[in-house]
Amino acid sequence: MGYNPTIGYAGAPTYLQGEPIYLANALDETFHKSDFIYGPQTTRPGPGGAALSAGTLPLYHGQNMGDTSTAEYLFFVDLKAGNVKPSTYNSVVPGGLLDNGAVKVHYSFTGLDTVATFNAYGWVASANQGEGISFANSTTGASNDSGFVLTYTGP
Repeated sequence: MGYNPTIGYAGAPTYLQGEPIYLANALDETFHKSDFIYGPQTTRPGPGGAALSAGTLPLYHGQNMGDTSTAEYLFFVDLKAGNVKPSTYNSVVPGGLLDNGAVKVHYSFTGLDTVATFNAYGWVASANQGEGISFANSTTGASNDSGFVLTYTGP
């Protein structure tokens, strides 16, 4: 569940046009172990730059990226929705934004016998940084960390 805004382009960067459309069932799909096709690896992609170049971001806070026992398999899901900025749209959307403009994901696991980590990415089609992953959640231990880890602890 989340919003699907109409994107405009006037040079760079992108901008949102009009009221974003709320999608109650943006994605309803079952994923399987065979969907994890990237890996095993100890890093994840992310925005460029000297400190955050591709292949230098940990999968989760506290991970030792040099320890191959922390390697995981990855797959990427396009939720078909995204977060929108509440201060921009709360006054435009009648009654305000649902979930403060954030994407809401419901999930369940069967047969999880290890760790599952979640990270969020923002793919930008046109921005000052160019096309690609311009935003990824922090896993540095700062108060704004937004990725999370699920650990199987047995029956």
